[in-house]
Amino acid sequence: MLKTASLLIGAAALVQGAPGQSTAQLQRIPARAPIHAGTFHAASGQFIPADPNQQSSMGVGGDIYTNNFYAAVFLDINGSSLVVDEGRIPSTTSPATTSPVVSITGTQDNYRIDNIQLGYATDSMGDGTARLSLLPQYDSCTSPLGTGAPILDLIITGLPGTILAGAITPYTFDVDMTGFEFCMPADGDGKYDDGVIDNFGFGLLMAADPGSQIGPLIGSRPGPFAPTGDGTTFQNPGGVGSGLGTLDQWFELELGTGATNCYNEGGYDPVTNNPAFGSFWLVLGADLGFDCSGCAARLDDVFEDNDDCGSAAALTAPSFNSGLVVTKTDKDYYSIDIPAGMSLTANALFSHGQADVDTILFNDDCTVVYDVGFSIDDNETVSYTNCGLSPITAKLEVSVFPGSIGDCSDYDLELLLTPLCADDPLAGNDSCATAFPLSTGLSVNLVVNCVAPADYYRLSLIPGETIDITMTLDPTEADLDLWLFADNADCDDVAGFIDGSFNLGATESITYTNKSGQPETYVLKVATFEFALGQSCANYVLDYNIGASTELGSNFCSAVLNSSGFGAHMFATGSDLVADNAFTLNAECLPNNSSGYFFVSQGSIFVPNVGSSTGNLCIGGGPVGRFLAGVVNSGSGTSVTVLTDLTMWPQPTGNVSVMPGDSYNFQYWFRDIGSTSNFSDALSVTFQ
Repeated sequence: MLKTASLLIGAAALVQGAPGQSTAQLQRIPARAPIHAGTFHAASGQFIPADPNQQSSMGVGGDIYTNNFYAAVFLDINGSSLVVDEGRIPSTTSPATTSPVVSITGTQDNYRIDNIQLGYATDSMGDGTARLSLLPQYDSCTSPLGTGAPILDLIITGLPGTILAGAITPYTFDVDMTGFEFCMPADGDGKYDDGVIDNFGFGLLMAADPGSQIGPLIGSRPGPFAPTGDGTTFQNPGGVGSGLGTLDQWFELELGTGATNCYNEGGYDPVTNNPAFGSFWLVLGADLGFDCSGCAARLDDVFEDNDDCGSAAALTAPSFNSGLVVTKTDKDYYSIDIPAGMSLTANALFSHGQADVDTILFNDDCTVVYDVGFSIDDNETVSYTNCGLSPITAKLEVSVFPGSIGDCSDYDLELLLTPLCADDPLAGNDSCATAFPLSTGLSVNLVVNCVAPADYYRLSLIPGETIDITMTLDPTEADLDLWLFADNADCDDVAGFIDGSFNLGATESITYTNKSGQPETYVLKVATFEFALGQSCANYVLDYNIGASTELGSNFCSAVLNSSGFGAHMFATGSDLVADNAFTLNAECLPNNSSGYFFVSQGSIFVPNVGSSTGNLCIGGGPVGRFLAGVVNSGSGTSVTVLTDLTMWPQPTGNVSVMPGDSYNFQYWFRDIGSTSNFSDALSVTFQ
């Protein structure tokens, strides 16, 4: 029957009742080739002797490990020793080399073992017993104790004794694993590392009649060549194998004393007289049509143990990584470099019916979450864009949701790298200095991204000309704003700010008139206030037109910055024709929830900080009228408007009517933070 106890427990069990046996001894086998004894069936625990003419098909080609070069030597370990040898099954990552050590590339990373062949010799008259243990990873000639549970621990009974009393008979026999097939990782852990920790180990305990001899056959290498794995499924069949990865040594634990030994050069080849190779007869057969990976075999994938952020397995992007496994108790972590200006997309491909898998994309030390994939469907996708100027490292966590019915999932991991959205035809206009001349009409297919989140355009106006700029955008991509600056040293600075549009919707617009009396140039900035979640690019369209002025009069006397960060701007709209009586006063760039009123005079003065104000009084020197009936409040906005009546113009002595040819100056006085007040700039208008 199959067992799961450790090798040490198995050793103690087999030596009970056979104390005082001598330690293992090398023995020659005089002039006799091995006889095929039969088959041990693991499922039933029965040994079925072979027909005299029956021969095993194992070891003649097609097996995944073949160490069966007969040297006519065996090691007598009857109840005295536990011996452990090593070998290697190549994975798909194993190198194919001829020097200095021959190596082979395998066909799979895990193999389903369904047949085993062992060789032994004995002079016992009664049946023998053996215990075979397979360790998936083993460092040659070291103690297997404490290295973890074996992948197979099998007690074999009914081994035939000698066919001739007093003579040694060598045998081979098969172990049929039907019903107890098991998956075994190639190269120790499913991937090739350095050829040292890629070996598996197989331990043997054997016992027969007290005082008799029984033990494993010692193999030999074919001629002077190192192990090549001849006769395995990885090479043309027909060769006599020497066991890939098998070294000229084995480990021995003396059961009576606890002493440990490392032996090599066990005997001599009776044909070539070359030294026998210190290895034991073993052939492993596998079902190459069985998918022996992942959850089906409860085997780790090739990237284990990548169980936390610090042990994340390095992956390159782009790449496709298949055959991965994650369980509830064993998360997977991967480390991926993202070049500057590139977006990483990680697709974990799995079946939700197997388990509920989640993904999280972190920064390098897993303290900041970039994106999560927590759906309850097949597959999860997370992504992140490196908006910096240098590469960064991201960490990907793949886990099974604790509440998942299934506790294990196979998955593939697809890593994609894509550049940021393609730049627009005006690319490079990322600063005031590189502002692109803006043409009138529509400019389409314009783009900002998280690496260059602003575009700059230069435009010019002659005196009296008015610009109308409208930007349309997709607010699900980003919140974009318009800023208009003076084209001078204050460009892109609050001091150079002229006008702006800061809405939350799909449209931003600016209308501005050059009232300076001189031609002027300006810089228009399209700025990203914020990208929408998961977005790193935004598209927009500019509609730019130049028309006649829609503002009346001309400004003078600069405003002092208020708590909004800007100086309040005074302007008039409507008509300066007295007969139209459609004259409107406006002020913008005000603080929120600020109250104030307009006042008017035909004179001008300059008095800073008048009445403890922080602003400049710019009109006066004569009668001053106050539009007290038009006291207004900016509310949640930053501008106010008052429609005047030219037939009831406020003056200190009463209302008057405005006449054609009259010139008046206007200013707006308003509350700022606390009890302070401030003034706008001043406006002069001559009526017609």
